[in-house]
Amino acid sequence: FTRVKPLHESLPIMMKGYTHGVRSGEIEWSLANLIGYFITFPYVMGKCLVQILEQFPKILPQVEEAKLTAHLLFVRIFWQSTVKLQLVPSEIPTQLDGDIFSQDEEVELSPMHLATIHLAQ
Repeated sequence: FTRVKPLHESLPIMMKGYTHGVRSGEIEWSLANLIGYFITFPYVMGKCLVQILEQFPKILPQVEEAKLTAHLLFVRIFWQSTVKLQLVPSEIPTQLDGDIFSQDEEVELSPMHLATIHLAQ
């Protein structure tokens, strides 16, 4: 859909995917749509980072409750990366470290975890 239509036209479909996933018990896909609707797609569409940052505290508890490690890791890394983008370019640290996510404090060393950290840097 996003290859033939503007990205913003995907947002209502993502919200429907979220609600349908919650109703049918497909929590993994439901949260993927929620994250896309409030975080990923607005970022790709160039929305204001401050507005995107406001969504993270609302979404993180739902992801934590679902205990989906990959989704939780993505949200925390994306949140910390977005915080970094708010800094003056000369002050941006080269490591993905902060209050929300710190690659040095993460104990999980799965290949996905390592790949996501390197992608976010």
